[in-house]
Amino acid sequence: MKLPLTIGLLMLSGFLFAQTDTTAPAFQFEDIDKSPVKRYASQKITGSIPNRFISIGYEYQGAAEFANPSLMINPNTVNLASAGGLRLAVNNPVISKNNLIISLGATYWRTGYRADRPNTLALTQQLGSYGMHSAGLNATVFKPLDEKHFLLFQASGDANII
Repeated sequence: MKLPLTIGLLMLSGFLFAQTDTTAPAFQFEDIDKSPVKRYASQKITGSIPNRFISIGYEYQGAAEFANPSLMINPNTVNLASAGGLRLAVNNPVISKNNLIISLGATYWRTGYRADRPNTLALTQQLGSYGMHSAGLNATVFKPLDEKHFLLFQASGDANII
């Protein structure tokens, strides 16, 4: 029973048609628009890694000596055991077109200090208790003029508090 069915199906397969030929005609460069295209310089640096949009880090500094020679009456020296803190940065392109790129960013740094004898100076007491904070805003404008020339503007502002 299986043999006659198999032979019959093989004979019927000769009547089946394959897909029709749908190959597209060869690409013709003449079909491309002949209007000139304005080309711009790229802000990318060959061989470098891309800019980070969000950066989180921690900085640590080992022992150091902190001297305060400005106090003529009682100059003191404090040995700092360590300093370190959190680093945050955000940089985001606000406008990103071929002919203009504007990026805005913000940063925050906190540095804490640990002294061997923190009660020696009032400054080391405050630095040990509160640390030092730094916050900033920045802007970068990249304006290409042509394929090789461009303008680059940068503005930055920071505030530091204890």
